[in-house]
Amino acid sequence: MSNNSNLIYIDLETVIDTSPGAKERILSELKPPGNISKPETIAKWWQDKAPGIAEEQLLKTGLNPMYGSIISISWAFNAKPVEGIIRKLNESEKELIEAFYDVLLDTNTDYLKWIAYPIRFDLPFLLKRSIINNVRPPIGIPDERSKNAFCPMNWWHGWHIHDGNSSLDTLCKTLGIPGKGDMTGKDVWPAIQAGKYEKVLAYNKSDVEMLRQVHRRLKFLDWIPEDPKEEVAIANEEDAKLNDSGFFDKVLENA
Repeated sequence: MSNNSNLIYIDLETVIDTSPGAKERILSELKPPGNISKPETIAKWWQDKAPGIAEEQLLKTGLNPMYGSIISISWAFNAKPVEGIIRKLNESEKELIEAFYDVLLDTNTDYLKWIAYPIRFDLPFLLKRSIINNVRPPIGIPDERSKNAFCPMNWWHGWHIHDGNSSLDTLCKTLGIPGKGDMTGKDVWPAIQAGKYEKVLAYNKSDVEMLRQVHRRLKFLDWIPEDPKEEVAIANEEDAKLNDSGFFDKVLENA
């Protein structure tokens, strides 16, 4: 990694659609199941089932950047301390995003590699909410497959796995890294409703630290060989084999 490169570990916490009439909008878009047709059965469904379904769908809007919004952003550059910002529900999401982008402007971003878990959620959500709030990012926010992005979840589990075994907490436990405490992502919205903003921010920042530790383990950035001399000898032996095979000559020819 060159002197002009930076790693940024980033994690967002998001909340549900808080716009006036959000639940009513969802309720108005519901349709009774196709297997019921009697007017009295449909009326009972609207009375007994529809409100609960609408509430479930409302809670899911926090995962959809068209309706949900960012409540906090936490990040860390390389080995620097984790930082974070949070807003209250009655405060501007736009100003939150702008404050984060001000941090990027004050940082060496000649080469910035973004690391998130999962990266397919955090970066698109940030970019789309920036578009909705008409806030232009000061630098490009990469796609998940970009060389400027790395997702430990994709690296460990593959590109298409989304289940209970692919969580950051589960991977931390597998690697012997302290995981989440008594709070999970499902607890964020209730905590925000209760005004526990500092607790949410602390949770957000802890996710970034967990993310960094996982990344460093996956890339052996903290690895110390038991016998450094032996490791050097093995590396030299492998280089000699490649040299004898003409590998380096081929590399130079194709350079």
